[in-house]
Amino acid sequence: MLSQKIGWIAQSIADPQEFEQRARSVAKDIGPAELANMKAQLHLEHTPPEHLQTQFPQLGGWLTARQFAVFEVLFYVGTPALPLVKEVAYGPYDWTQGNAIEILCRFAAQEPGRDELVNALLEAGPSFCWEALLYALGPLKQRAAADPAIQRVIDQLRMQADFSEAYDELCSAVPLTS
Repeated sequence: MLSQKIGWIAQSIADPQEFEQRARSVAKDIGPAELANMKAQLHLEHTPPEHLQTQFPQLGGWLTARQFAVFEVLFYVGTPALPLVKEVAYGPYDWTQGNAIEILCRFAAQEPGRDELVNALLEAGPSFCWEALLYALGPLKQRAAADPAIQRVIDQLRMQADFSEAYDELCSAVPLTS
């Protein structure tokens, strides 16, 4: 069942390598029927299963982990997932829009049609919510430290004022301490 697979990925979110490995594994089995059901997975299971409640005690933590898992699977599905990712990125704002923008940027970093993806993001930049830009650029900034292709995409996006301002704010933010 797709929901269980998403949960299996989500529970490993604290270990980025395991998280990506699980997402890659699940993506191999995603066919058209499962792909059509992925959007519904974005808003399921607000509360973690009982055995994971201590791992996800914060409000929204489990739902957020599941959303990251869905988008990670979509990234590894590749081109067939692009219509769904674009639908979320360019659709009405909800908290998953930032995830979708991030995945489009990651696609742009590796796809031959990068300019088309980047140009569409640049054009849509002024219509994106500020929070979505910050939410997308945070993980991208981390990935860019080890991936020059991601950094090139960020550099291109920074030509647009909204992306540039969001990135500058992200870079100047004081890290939270616990």
